[in-house]
Amino acid sequence: MSPFNRAALRVARLSAGFAVFGFGGAVARAQGTDERPDVIIAMPAVTEAVTNLAKEVDVNFPVLETSKKVSAALRAGLRSGRYNLTSAKGLAAMLTDDLRKLSGDPHFRVDYFVVPRKFPPDVAGTDPVSEADRTLTFKQQNFGFARVERLAGNIGYLKLDRFAMPSVAGETAAAAMQFVVGTDALIIDLRDNGGGYGAMVTLLASYFFANPVHLSERTGRAPADTEQSWTGAVVPGRRYLDKPVYILSGPRTFSAAEAFAYDLQAQKRAAIVGETTRGGANTVARMLLSPRFAAMVPNARVRNAVTGSNWEGGLKPDVVTSAALSLPTAYLAALQAIAPNHRDDPLTAEIEKGIVSLKAELAAAPPGQ
Repeated sequence: MSPFNRAALRVARLSAGFAVFGFGGAVARAQGTDERPDVIIAMPAVTEAVTNLAKEVDVNFPVLETSKKVSAALRAGLRSGRYNLTSAKGLAAMLTDDLRKLSGDPHFRVDYFVVPRKFPPDVAGTDPVSEADRTLTFKQQNFGFARVERLAGNIGYLKLDRFAMPSVAGETAAAAMQFVVGTDALIIDLRDNGGGYGAMVTLLASYFFANPVHLSERTGRAPADTEQSWTGAVVPGRRYLDKPVYILSGPRTFSAAEAFAYDLQAQKRAAIVGETTRGGANTVARMLLSPRFAAMVPNARVRNAVTGSNWEGGLKPDVVTSAALSLPTAYLAALQAIAPNHRDDPLTAEIEKGIVSLKAELAAAPPGQ
């Protein structure tokens, strides 16, 4: 194993999981591109999936009162014929909608498989096919690292669209951070980031602190079921310390992306620029319900170590602006922040030109954009 992955795995063991795209067509559905064929199902398949879903919610959802309400509603819907559908895609969509409305938690999601899975799995809670699919999907998306570059004025820009598993994405994460380590300020674009693995949240956050920092803790149904998340004492490569960091947010920023932004905001290590997010602070687990269905079920609540709270209901930006204008707004703030450090040196003209250009761009933006 490379030094990159050894360090990444050390961090991974300290953190919890958030929403993970990847089973069935979840990535495609999240992006609005699901073109998988529908599957015709019979009533026994519906009964099996809904019954097991109610059991999983009953056992795992972190708020007992809500879990009882949701599971009872699912069983009542099964008895009343609400779920008497022959479309796997239709049933998955209906269950997802019902779960979210009943619980108020947007993490809930039910999906179907075109090709049936082994059920029950050989090891409880595992789905080797989904794990392989997820790894391939992340690899094809460069593990969520969509873009990394140096902007004029020596400002780093990192567009991160997923938080992939550090065990497979650790080297890519380290390479991205080393690319920007020499910049004077950093913009991290999470506007299209729908979540991922808490371990990657912890790994990336570790680059912004010189020493281990307690970020948060997650608590399951039982108070004894608690895990703490700390930044790592060791990271691959150099850290990004004592320089301004700006995080871009928007309506698609969700779950693990919100966790990363909220943790750095709470530690006063980054400023968030953009729009209020959807608000998904519970961690989740993927549950196989039947050979044809699986669900993402919230299983723990998160509490930030500084605020004692979380971002349920939406992450609140430090600088409120539209998602469309968040990049030029953050870029301008970054240039203005570093300008006093560059008087009469090679970057002075580049910074001054950028400030003038960005002010003009923002002034010319249509009202309401």
